[in-house]
Formats: sequence, C-alpha cells, structure tokens
Amino acid sequence: MHLTVLTRSASFKDYFSGIPEVMSEFTEQWVEPENSENLYLIHHSSMGSETKDWLAEYVSSKGIVVGICSDLPEIGEMLEMVKLGARSYCNSYMRTAHFQQFVHLLGNGQSWFPPEMMQQTFNLAHKAIHGSDIEQLLEPLTTREKDIATAVTEGLSNKQIALQASITEPTVKSHLTNIFRKLQIKDRVELILYLKQG
Repeated sequence: MHLTVLTRSASFKDYFSGIPEVMSEFTEQWVEPENSENLYLIHHSSMGSETKDWLAEYVSSKGIVVGICSDLPEIGEMLEMVKLGARSYCNSYMRTAHFQQFVHLLGNGQSWFPPEMMQQTFNLAHKAIHGSDIEQLLEPLTTREKDIATAVTEGLSNKQIALQASITEPTVKSHLTNIFRKLQIKDRVELILYLKQG
C-alpha cells in the first residue's frame, strides 16, 4: 500500500511521520493520481480550498481512495468532503492508534470517521429524516431493511440494532450490505446523506 500525504504543514508532517507502521510519502504540491491502488491523505487545513477542486476532479471519476484530516473538524465540512468522495475524515492530531486504524481501514477500502461526530451526524439526520417523507427513498428495501436503515439514522450500532430487532449481528451486517447495494451507496454516512434528500 502506497500512501501519499498532501500537506504544507511542517508540524502535521512531523506528527504523522512519527506514526509507527505507516509508510508514507509527503508532498506540498497537488498531484495527479497515478492509479486507483494508491491511497491519499489530504491535510485540508494546510491545503485549503483547493482540496474540494482536487476531490471533484479525481475522486469520483477515477475511484481514488482519499482520507481528509482537519485541524478543526466539524460536521458540515465532513459531510461536504464525503459528498465529494472522501472515504474518511479525522482530526489531524488524533491519537496514534486511531491513525493506524484510519490508514488500515482506508487501505481496505473502508471508512473511518470520529465516533463523536458520527453520533452528532446521526442525531441531525434523525431529526431531518423524521421531519420528512422518506418512504419513496426507501422503496427498494424490504420492511426489515427499512427498519434497519431507520435504526442506523438513530445512531444505533449493529449490536444495538440486533438486540432491538431480535436478530443476530451477522444478520444485521447482511441486511446493511443489501441496503447499501440496493441504494447504490457504500456506508452509513452515505446512507444518512441519501436519506437527508427526503
């Protein structure tokens, strides 16, 4: 796995360089992605508004895997970056163990978002969704899948959903896989963004 870190911040570069088991190349210039197997981590706080232009140009059209770091993370920015195709979003100076998990998941095509921000996002989405008619958005789903999709917007974990629905966690995961496939989305964050259209 090759990780390219785009940053113009010496302090972020020093901090990130100290994370064990994460081999990376640093650049201060915007690069044209070579192939979709490379991973990119953008320090948005130092790269500025050009981040959005780069994401719009390369991520959706070429399937580039990108994570975003922000010195002052906030929900609106996180959701905007996800809409532009970012797979993960985090605090630039989070704990080393979290960064190792972040990079590992990114390398496996998965997402990582700060748990506390996810909970706030779920709360906002839950309010927005229950204030609108989402039946049409969930039309492709079975009744059970609709219930599980709604539970996701409430911020429930797979374990909590399993207890609430009297099913096993693997069954919840199977339902989520079907929900994501049917709605053509990749994860919980995209499910929330999708349902906020309603």
